[in-house]
Amino acid sequence: MNAPLVVIAVIIGIVILVYVVNNPPPIQMQGVVEVGKNQTGPTGANETPAPVTGVVEQSTPPSRPSAQTKTPPPSRPASPQKSPSASSPCEKPYINAFIGCYYTGTDLDEFKFSRIDAQINFDWGFNAPDERLFSDIFSVKWSGFFAFASDTYEFQATSDDGMRAYVDGKLILDKWFKQTPTLYRVQKHLSAGAHTVTVEYYEDGGGAVAKLSWMKANEAAKIAPPSLASDAVPPSGFQLKDLSPFYGKAWLSISGGWWYGSGFPSVEVGSRAASGESKLNITGWRIKSNRDEITVPQAVEIVYPGGVGAAQDIMLASNQFARIFLTGGSAGSQLGYNIRLNMCTGYLNETYGFDPALPVSCPRPSWSDDDHLPGYCQDYIAQISTCTTPQDMPLYIQNEEPCRNFINERFGYPVCFEQNRLRPNFLSDEWRVYVNRSSILDPLHDRVLLLDRNSLLVDMYTY
Repeated sequence: MNAPLVVIAVIIGIVILVYVVNNPPPIQMQGVVEVGKNQTGPTGANETPAPVTGVVEQSTPPSRPSAQTKTPPPSRPASPQKSPSASSPCEKPYINAFIGCYYTGTDLDEFKFSRIDAQINFDWGFNAPDERLFSDIFSVKWSGFFAFASDTYEFQATSDDGMRAYVDGKLILDKWFKQTPTLYRVQKHLSAGAHTVTVEYYEDGGGAVAKLSWMKANEAAKIAPPSLASDAVPPSGFQLKDLSPFYGKAWLSISGGWWYGSGFPSVEVGSRAASGESKLNITGWRIKSNRDEITVPQAVEIVYPGGVGAAQDIMLASNQFARIFLTGGSAGSQLGYNIRLNMCTGYLNETYGFDPALPVSCPRPSWSDDDHLPGYCQDYIAQISTCTTPQDMPLYIQNEEPCRNFINERFGYPVCFEQNRLRPNFLSDEWRVYVNRSSILDPLHDRVLLLDRNSLLVDMYTY
């Protein structure tokens, strides 16, 4: 090849190379899912790879996850719950009493247990409210549902240490700090109907006191500290300075045990207060004979089917009294508590074997309640003793389902309590107290003194 042709061929080759570099042919991408491979792996001999339809865009490297999409680091363990679970009775206020939820810590920190407290009237001193708590560093939340008339009420609270009180969720008292026992009064107008009263309390150290009560404001204004009647005449052997401000406002009596089918004598302490006057707190009063003396203990006002609440001071309203049996030995209250009687407490003789026995006057079904049942069922019901839960019912009663269900629904303490507890006369005027002491009384003659907490004379009984 001559030189001119070689030069021309080189020039043409350079032109073609430049054109190809600047205009590359399109690349066909078929069957590409990820990095040019089918994710299902190699196809079998008789399988045809599924074609990729549509436009396949060029893949881009995966980006780092944003801060919002990062998996959060493991959190610390949750702190102890301040409230019990939703299934706990603490979640709902009790009717005509308080459900008390008890916690360790001073800010409702760790839930320990709950119980029914008829009132918030506690002076634990240096003791714990319960063996499940220490005597210091605990807290309590009480909640109850109570009926009020339309009026302005005065709420009185005594606390050592901190306390907060709410009515229908609205704060009415905020004294959440360490303090010695201090009395607070606050007034609030309430509409007629039921209202929720909630109290939060904590004990830090030292003595522990938690009390809350209320009354109509116009009644609270009438209450003055008790004073000795101007016409009081001291009995023989005493002077005016020996008489209690409660002299003449309470009475003392002695009864022989044979009156109650028991060999145990009893001492009665009752209130002479007129209707509407303040209740007498007789807990801590002493009954002193020529031989020995006893101190009036605390008692439980309401015995609930699920268990009793905490014992509290015995507060006697007009015409109420405490009958104190001097049992000694193993007799007395096998329940372990002194109690206020009610319409249904006679049933408790079956379970706890009180000695002397509790009075039996439980409500019975009326004739009209069971007149839809067969005659033989009505006869069987009529023969059931009052305050008795039928046991070992005859087969013909067990086989009669309506009859059996009626009996199970109308007899027994839990049923009686729920059906009658809202009746105005459900609670008795009598408090039943058992003191595990041999008789302090002389069987022939004695002079028995009733002394208040300051050892001043309230009443005297001689025989």
